[in-house]
Order: sequence, then structure tokens, then C-alpha cells
Amino acid sequence: AADINIDSVQNVCLGDTVRLVPTSTTITNPVFLWYADQQKTTPITNGVNPATGVLTLTNLSTGTYTYYVSVSSNGNCANLAGDLKQVTVNVGRKATAADIQVTGNTTTCANTTVTLTASSTTVTNPVFRWYRDAALTQFIRSTSTFVTDTLTTTTTYYVTVQGVNACENAPGAAQSVTVTVTSALPAPTVSGAAICAGQTALVQVTNPDATVTYTWYNNQTRSVLLATADSFRTGPLTADTTLYVQASKAGCISQLVPAVITVNSVASPVVDANQPVCAGSSGTLVIKAPVNGVVYRWYNVPTGGTALNTDAGTSFITGPLNTSTIFYVEATGTSGCTGASGRVPVTAVITPAPGAPTLVTNNQTICAGGSVTFTIANPDPSVTYHWFTAAVNGTELTPTTPTTLTVNNVIATTTYYVSAVNAAGCSNAGGRTTATVNVNPAPTAPVVTIPNQVVCLNNSATFQVSNPDPALTYVWYGATNNDSLTTGTSFTTPVLTANMNYYVVAKNNTGCSSQSNTAVTVTVTNSIATPTVGANQTLCLGQTLTLNVINPVAGIVYHWYTTATGGTPVATGATVTFNGVIANTAYYVDASATAGNCTSSTRAMISVTVNSIPAAPAAANPGVTTCLNTTATLAVLNADPTLTYNWYTVQSGGTPVATGASVNVGPITTNTNYYVEDVNASGCPSAQRTLVTVTASTAPAAPQVSGNGQSQCPGSSYILTATSTTPGASFAWYTTATGGTPISQTSIFTTPAISQNTTYYVEASINGGCVSATRTAVPITVLAPLPAPVVTVTNKTATSITFTWTAIPGATGYVVSVGDSTHFVAPSTGATGTSHTVTNLQPNQNVTIYVRAIGVGTCQNSPITAVTDKTTNPNGNNCYVPNLFSPNGDGINDIEYVYGTAIAQLEFRIYNHWGQLVFESKDQRQGWDGTMNGVKQPVGVYVYILKATMQDGTVVTKKGNVTLMR
Repeated sequence: AADINIDSVQNVCLGDTVRLVPTSTTITNPVFLWYADQQKTTPITNGVNPATGVLTLTNLSTGTYTYYVSVSSNGNCANLAGDLKQVTVNVGRKATAADIQVTGNTTTCANTTVTLTASSTTVTNPVFRWYRDAALTQFIRSTSTFVTDTLTTTTTYYVTVQGVNACENAPGAAQSVTVTVTSALPAPTVSGAAICAGQTALVQVTNPDATVTYTWYNNQTRSVLLATADSFRTGPLTADTTLYVQASKAGCISQLVPAVITVNSVASPVVDANQPVCAGSSGTLVIKAPVNGVVYRWYNVPTGGTALNTDAGTSFITGPLNTSTIFYVEATGTSGCTGASGRVPVTAVITPAPGAPTLVTNNQTICAGGSVTFTIANPDPSVTYHWFTAAVNGTELTPTTPTTLTVNNVIATTTYYVSAVNAAGCSNAGGRTTATVNVNPAPTAPVVTIPNQVVCLNNSATFQVSNPDPALTYVWYGATNNDSLTTGTSFTTPVLTANMNYYVVAKNNTGCSSQSNTAVTVTVTNSIATPTVGANQTLCLGQTLTLNVINPVAGIVYHWYTTATGGTPVATGATVTFNGVIANTAYYVDASATAGNCTSSTRAMISVTVNSIPAAPAAANPGVTTCLNTTATLAVLNADPTLTYNWYTVQSGGTPVATGASVNVGPITTNTNYYVEDVNASGCPSAQRTLVTVTASTAPAAPQVSGNGQSQCPGSSYILTATSTTPGASFAWYTTATGGTPISQTSIFTTPAISQNTTYYVEASINGGCVSATRTAVPITVLAPLPAPVVTVTNKTATSITFTWTAIPGATGYVVSVGDSTHFVAPSTGATGTSHTVTNLQPNQNVTIYVRAIGVGTCQNSPITAVTDKTTNPNGNNCYVPNLFSPNGDGINDIEYVYGTAIAQLEFRIYNHWGQLVFESKDQRQGWDGTMNGVKQPVGVYVYILKATMQDGTVVTKKGNVTLMR
């Protein structure tokens, strides 16, 4: 047994699964076997894992169980009997709620705690565990004495117990204890207070309850009791304070409620005791470093009176003053508390204003663009002078010196203003002194026709004012711009041997000159270089030719020739133009001075090559008509593949809208002119463009069609007729809604034989190929057999049956046949009726009806529907044999029949009183006429025997008497 390791005693709870796990540290690869006794007479195999030797036990009842285990291995024999390892399993019960007793107060006030104590007289060494829920998932703590949380609502707790002789309660079996929380004592409502520094404050409960006690404290810990009353008045306070009040009643207390006391204090205003004010003006008295939220009120008396201001009062405007005046200001906080020092006096000290400044000259006149200077006459060194652009406010100007103002480039009459300000900041009375400058207009600078000229050595140059104004005088100057040479609209220089600069200005009748002069230059030369020209040019016949001198020199005159030497100039200028050039030409240009005979020694040449142009193209169709909002095809007639064809919407200029011998343009929204030109390989276009007009036509309306309204049988043809509201429209028939090839192009179209539903399409068109926007669909429906009627029986009696069917859409009527399907007639309710009644029937009689729906044509007739039913049988399986008949030939009751409405087979026998068979029949329609073998039988009583098999298989037998009378 010592080779086996396992707890010899194991305690478990009722319902637990027990696993007994043996191990061995001395046996290699041990094999464990379990027994119910030490003598190994009762092996245990159920619940044993052969590989591990673990014994699993389930469903054990409470009690003590003993098990025995042995061990063996390949090299060790199993334990001998009596030397097995013993394991004792104690299965304890689970505790119940009855095992636990809980004491403590189970009723309490809100916001308090409760102490609960658990004990047990049935569990040894009990251990208690407290939970918040019956499922025991929310564990609180393990203790016998349990202090609850602070409670605000009724709460249930759960406690379990476990000990030596009991396991912990199962979920749902714990002892519960409910603590009932009475309504919380409401927290009192209190009013705070706001006071000024040094005052006392009264705090009180709002609407106090006479049955409740109110206790005041100075802090939240309630360390100092201040009073027990509805209200409490403090002593003088200098700082904000918070007190606390609590209500109590019948042992319950409320939450502490704060009562806040705000102590307001305001500093006295800080001001300058003396503040200067200019005589006759309003003064502004100012608070230094004003405090946000504080209102400053100004008075003209030290106490009482009415405040002079209604705003925050950080500054105060006195109104015009001529004598020094004392004002008073006090500070008031938002709480209404004033500064401790009361009102503070402020003296507005009157300062005399300086005299108005006098100018040496108040009005001056200058030319536009000139400068003006205004000077103070007899300036006072104790004041400063301020210059402005307006009599009041305006922009202050910077003076040139303390007593002068200079303004440059004055272009319009302007008034300036000056005031004198003393050291106290007082301006002169009577407003600012005016200084006006009157500006005369200046003429514009003159324009010289040729301002830069080149002349030969020892020659003169002449300059001319362009478009001179006769009201102006033009003055010419030399290089220094102040040595006037002459006046006039033109100026001829002396003979020159060097380059010279001259200037000209314009003067009007007020003596004002143009604000700028016009410079002219003369360049003196003894030789002129041959001009430089551009490259040779190639152009098309009739085009415009432009020739240029590269980097032309100002003052040089350029003459163009068609000869290398001699000849007459054909044009003059640095850039010249020749219109309608038609032949190859060489052009030559030389350079000459403005005056003298200085000319370049050679002429520069430009060779011009003129290429031929093609003839204007011919249009394949000069007038094209197309549908509105569609494209149009434009084409050239007999296009030349060596030419390029460009299409325009303008007769000349513009940008091509298409290129090609045949092009598509559009969509066309209005009548439009197009122009085509052809361009040869040299890039030369035709001299003119050819006009092609495109007319936008409104598409015809989609056609209307008749002839397809009546459906026909398969294999029939239809004659379809198309019409249009557009006069002169043509028609085309298709088998597709778009595209495809027309199958007919006439207004009347006869279809081929049609065997199934088909749709044709037709479109309308007008001259120019404009077709309707859509094709009209023409559906043709081929007649198909109608569905067979659904026939039901809606009424039946012993002698009639009514058959009814639902109307078939498209049917023109119905036919019925009774008994067979070959002879049809109209229903009893008429040819279009939907019911038929069969009459003159016998009870329990079968009837078959055949119904067919009739269509427009025979091909539309429906299949036949057959329905069988039978009349009612009021008598059921009854059989009746009359007990008296009189076969005397009077036609009344001459035959003895068997009566019954449901007889399928019959055996009817009649016997005389000797038992002789006198009549026998198997046909219900064959009765006894009172004879036997043709001999009348005597009057008397006869016996009948009847055996009848009914239609439902029932066999009816009857026996009775029948009396024959004559």
C-alpha cells in the first residue's frame, strides 16, 4: 500500500463528481485496480480509466464510502489481499436555508447602514458567505457579522453556510434577508445669502417642517454645532463662508445641505485728484485701472444726489466747462456694495485755450503738379501746430517744420486746416484756420511727329509738334532744358556736326507749363549701313505680302524697290505691305538719313515666290436637307485626292469645323450655311469658298396604322395601312424597332401568312431623308384556343341539376351537350349564358354535361369540359311495394310494381296462399298484372318476397302481403 499515493480521506458535497487519482513514485508504469473490499473479491470497473487508473464517481448519496486500490507493473506484482490502499469518501449534504439564522434590524432609514449577524445550530464550524443575488454570482464578503452598504432603497441579501458536516448552499437555496428602507428624509431647502464685507448674514430653511429638527454646522464633518433651529445668523463676515444644515426625524437624518454666504467687497476708485479741462470744452474724467464688473457712479455732490452717468462709468464726460468744478465718484459692485472709502472727489481744472493760428498767406495759386508752402505768422513757441485735411477730424498731416506745411505735386484745388494746441492739450477756440491752394491746370506734354532723327554731317533736322493746339505756346530748349531756343510748333536745328538733344514744352495762357517736357534727338552720321531684312518668302497667289527691316534704327528712312539699283521706291518704311501679289518678285531696300544725302551703299534683297491656287471646289449637293437635331453629310463633287478640303461656317477667315471630301456636320438645330475651300500641296487655298446650305426640317410624326385591330386564325394575312399627319410623307415597314432593312415601302402592306403573334414597325419620312423619330409598333395577335370552362354544380334536386361555369375572357358564347359530346346546343340561360339546367330527371340519376366556349373563329373554340353528377335521392335506399292493386283494365293501379329510386338489381317474387310461385321479375320496370301463364288469378291475398341491391351496394330484403282485387 505504501507504493500508492492518494488522499486517504476525501470530503465532497452531494452532487459533486468525485475523481480518485492514484499515483506512484516507486513503481514504473503502474497499473491500478480498484476494489470494493480489502480481500479483492469485488473488483470495480465502472468509472475506471484503464490507462490512468483514475476512478470517477457520480451520483453519490450522502454518507461515507470506502474504496481500495492496488498497483502492479511488469516487474512488480499487485498488492496482496489485505494490503490495498484504502480511500474513504465522505459525501456531505448541501446546507439549506433552514441551517442559517439571521438577526439584525431589517428596517432602516434611507442613507444608513444595517448590521446583520448569521449563525447556525446545525452546521459544525460554520463559515458564512454573503451575496447580492439568489444565483450566488455576486459575492460580497465572508463573515458572520455583515455591515451593509449605505442603503437608499429596500435591498435583499443572500447568505450561505458551509462547515464540517455541510457543503455550501446551492444557488437558489441560500437564506435571504430583506432590509426595508423607509422613505428618505428629504434634504432641506436652504437660502444662501450675499452681503457686503463687515455685515452679518441670515441663512434659513425654506418652508421648514415643524416635525423635523434642523441642525447647523460649520463644516461637512459636523465637528462644530452652531445651532438647532430653522435659521441661523452669523456674526460680521469679511470672506465667503459655507455653512451646513441637516434635517432629522425619528432617528432618520437627511443629507447635509450647504448654505453659501457670499461676501462682496469693492475697492475705492483710483483717480487723479486734478484732471485738466480746456475752457469752454467738455472734459473726460478717467478711472485708473477700472475693475471688471464694478460700476463707477459720478456725482456733483459728496453725498446723496443723483448719479450723473448711466453706464459703467470708467470715464465721465463733464459737459462744457468754463470754471474749475469738483465731481465725485464711488465704486459699486454687482452686489450693490460700495467702496469702503465712499465717494472720491475729482477736480476738473480749467485750462485756457490758445489763440487761433494766423498764416502768412491763407490762399495761394500754383500750377498743377507744383508745390505749396503755408507758414504760421508770429508763431507761439508754447503751443504746437497741427495740420489736417478736414475742418473736423480728418487725417493729420506731417508738417515740414514746426511752423510750416509743404505739399508737393498738388494737382487740384485743396483746402488744408491748422489748429494750435497748448501743453494741456487744449485746442484753440473757433475752429481750425483754413489754408487754400488754388491749382491752375497744366497742359499735357507735346507729341513730336518724329522725335528721333538721323541726319548727314553738316545738315539740319526739323522737328514738328503733332496736332499742335493753337491756344498753347510751344517752347524749344537746348540740352540744359533752360536755354530757350525758340517758340513755335516746329523747330529747325542749326547745321550739326555732332549728336544733339533738344526739348519742347507746352505753356497755356496762365503761364503753366506741361508737367513734363518732350525730348527729341538728332543723330549725325557720315555713313549708313545696309539694312538687315528677313528671309525670302513664299506665298499664295493674291495674298498680302509684308516685308520687314530687322531691328530698324530710329530716324532712318527705309525705301523699297523692285530693282537692285536705281528706280523709284515702291514703298517707304521699316515695315511695308503689298496686297494681291500675283507673281514672283525680288524686293530691295536701302537706308537713308532724314536730312542730307547719306544712304546705304547697297540695298538688301528679299525674294518672293508666288504659288498657284486651286479653283474653288464644286459641291456634290449645294442644298442639303436633314432632320432637326440630326447630322448632315456634305460632300465635294469629283474630289481631287491631291487637295485638302476644309469646311467652315463663315465665308472667310474662321477655323475649319471639318476636313475631308465628305464630312458629317451637326447636329443641325437651325438652317446653316457651310463653306468649303480646297488647299493644294503648297498650302494655298482656293480664292473663294463654295457655299452649301443645310436646311433643318422637322421630322414627320410617327405614322398611324389600321388593319391590325381584329385578330384572325393562324395562317391568315393582314392588310395594314399607314397614314401620317405630315403631308407628302412616305412609309417604310420593318420587322425591327430600329435598324434593319425595309420589307415594304408603300403605305399599304399585306403581311405574309401569320401563325403566331408578330409585331411590325413602320416609319414615316419626307424629302431629304428626314424620318420620324420613332417607328410605330404594329402588334398582330393570332387567335389562340380559349381555355376550357371550369364547370361546377351549383344546384341539384331530385329531378334537375344546374351546372355553372366561370366566364372565359374573349369568348363570344357557350354550347352544351347532355349525355354525349356530339350534339351541342345553347345553354338554358342563352347563347352567352354561363349556366345550364338539366330537367326531367329521376331521383339519384347520373347526368354528364359537356361545355365548350365559342371564340371569334373556330380556331379559338375551347376544349370540351365534361362534368358528371346525379340528382338528389330524397328517399335514400327505401323500397316500397303497394299492399293492394286492382288489375281490372281501368288503367288505374292495374300493375303491382316495386318502387325505389336507388335500386340497382332486383329479385321480386309473388306466391299464392298455397305457396305456388305466380310471378317473378328482375326488372323494376316489369310488374305483376295479376295473371300467371296468361290466366287471371283469383281475388285474394298473396305473399311477396323482395330482394333489392341498392346503388351503394346495400342489400334490402322485404316480405309482405298484397291483396288482389278486381
